[in-house]
Amino acid sequence: LPLRLGADNQGGALFRGRLDEVRLYCRVLSREEIAARYAGREVNRSLTSAVDLSRYPVACRDGKLLADYPALVGHNDVVYLTPALYPFEALPLGNGNLGVPLWNQDGMYYKFNNGSFWRFLGQVTAQRSSGEARLSDSPGFLEDATDFKQRLSLYEGVVYTRATTPQGEVRVTSFVAQDQDLLVVHVDDRRSGPVRRRLTLSHWVEDVRFTGEDGLIAVDSWSGSPDKPPITGLPLPTTSVLAARVEGLPATVEAQKDLTISLDLGTGGPAEYTVYLAAPAVREEQGEPLAYARGMLEAAQRRGWEELLRENKRFWADFWEKSALYLSGEDATAEYFAQLWYLNLYWAGCQSRGPYCPKFDGGQFVLEKDHRSWGGMYWYQNTRQLF
Repeated sequence: LPLRLGADNQGGALFRGRLDEVRLYCRVLSREEIAARYAGREVNRSLTSAVDLSRYPVACRDGKLLADYPALVGHNDVVYLTPALYPFEALPLGNGNLGVPLWNQDGMYYKFNNGSFWRFLGQVTAQRSSGEARLSDSPGFLEDATDFKQRLSLYEGVVYTRATTPQGEVRVTSFVAQDQDLLVVHVDDRRSGPVRRRLTLSHWVEDVRFTGEDGLIAVDSWSGSPDKPPITGLPLPTTSVLAARVEGLPATVEAQKDLTISLDLGTGGPAEYTVYLAAPAVREEQGEPLAYARGMLEAAQRRGWEELLRENKRFWADFWEKSALYLSGEDATAEYFAQLWYLNLYWAGCQSRGPYCPKFDGGQFVLEKDHRSWGGMYWYQNTRQLF
């Protein structure tokens, strides 16, 4: 079998040779298995999962599934024990239309992709990102952490971040509100030493507009095209807005610099505060875009982050109780496929409930500006699977 491995984008750095056999595994092999197979022997791997799935029985009575859904779904949570420093490690949050991947690039980093905003750039009208937000501090709690855990709770649709530092513990709760394109970030920072905090919004397209006034910062982008996107007959929103306001800390608008604008949240000790970030795609009939986003932020503050969190949890609890999958086997392969099923269903719930289909090459979780990549298995027809 002729085989080429390791080619770079220019076709160089090739390995050329012949292999007698190629095997693909969906799990990490132990050293014993590698040595045994090198010697031509097979080793049956026993179940190594730390969780006994027999504790999560699924039954059916009177046509209704009976299961411990928080435990059954929670078994598939994504947990990081070190900060997610790169975009490809991002954890997804979403409400069906707004997708927000989260990672830990110089703080808590969020990217906003509203599935209803299409913009003409270059020669293509396509779904475009609304911008990015970074919540940073100095000294950084991620760099100083002696213990770290970041959990994507599938059952709740929430990312919980916890870091222990020599000065105290920091807890961050992040989620996208239901029925409104709004990210909520609640921070409980118990560090004793003086900490300087800042919230920054950024973009990469030159013609976006930045605004800073009365403790609010925003970036908005006009669609640049009055035409409808080719895959839907729905009216096209004309403007994307990303606007932010902080509750619980004094906030001073800093002058725009390059393609960023920031809120200086001051310097102090222990603090508990909430960041509200509205990211709507605004239609002409909905009025002035920035005023619309400001109204969203004010309404969210009146309700409070705890009520918005309870509403989010209620949606996801109802979402998961519509179905369940329970698989087990001797070598954990069945469990692995069940985990993929839960993750895929969660992604669908995050991006496939809006007025527009998620675009097939990245959906609402584009990580690098507006760049999208086509894999070998993607084509227009795959949009049906995502929607």
